[in-house]
Amino acid sequence: MVSIVSFIDSLELIDKEGAVIVYDDPGLVIKNANSILVDELELTKLDTPHLIIQNSLQQRILGIGGFKAVNAAKILSVKRLRKGGLKQAIFESPRPHIPVTLVPLRPALCSEVSSLTLVFDETVPVYYALFIRPERIVIPEKVFMENIKGNELVALLLESDTRSLSTGEYVSLCLRLSKRLFGVHFIISLSLAALTGLKLDSVIPCVAKATGYPRAASCDVNVVDKIHTLIEKKIDHLVEHSWSFYMNFLIYWGVNNRGELYRRYLGLKPSG
Repeated sequence: MVSIVSFIDSLELIDKEGAVIVYDDPGLVIKNANSILVDELELTKLDTPHLIIQNSLQQRILGIGGFKAVNAAKILSVKRLRKGGLKQAIFESPRPHIPVTLVPLRPALCSEVSSLTLVFDETVPVYYALFIRPERIVIPEKVFMENIKGNELVALLLESDTRSLSTGEYVSLCLRLSKRLFGVHFIISLSLAALTGLKLDSVIPCVAKATGYPRAASCDVNVVDKIHTLIEKKIDHLVEHSWSFYMNFLIYWGVNNRGELYRRYLGLKPSG
């Protein structure tokens, strides 16, 4: 089964009745007493909201906004088990227990229009890549596509010119590429972001640029320095981290063993 995708002209048209609203923009006016502002997409910080939602009478979850909102909404939808908290639930019962509707206002590494769900666990640390399917995706088309056009990160992930993308084409590309985590550059970025504490969307373009990706976006030199330092000091740890958490995806993209992955990491360092 796939999510039902529809388009609207205004946020005012969204049905909020019987929903707990999960959002990540403090400037967004939410006229609903049952709402959760997500400051950090971090697993332990979502545990209490998860317990509250699961014990409430809310019939559905509405995720409005960007990366933190849409991923948190999907994470919070899984069924809480009798024993263990949210972390145990996402691995033992990773399907929505409460129906989820996503209302994306901006691109979120394709997690806003697909089942790809990313959440950070600072106790490891790691970005878990899960697949939790929302029931519906309601796209405010005008505002959403304005944030897609010319977006360098979107162009990089989808290997496409965003200036000519239609909404349907964007969704289709996301559905196809996100289920395999886009490529080795994205997978390596997950480990680097987790172990450096850098923002994921700042690491991805730097890794892509270092690997010669044709659509590599602009990259912060400070991010590059931190990446190089970590590779210099802890390349074995990086290799083991990526292989442990993303092995199946790496094999799909042709990285069949730790040795090959080690060479990929070495390739990110400047020659000489």
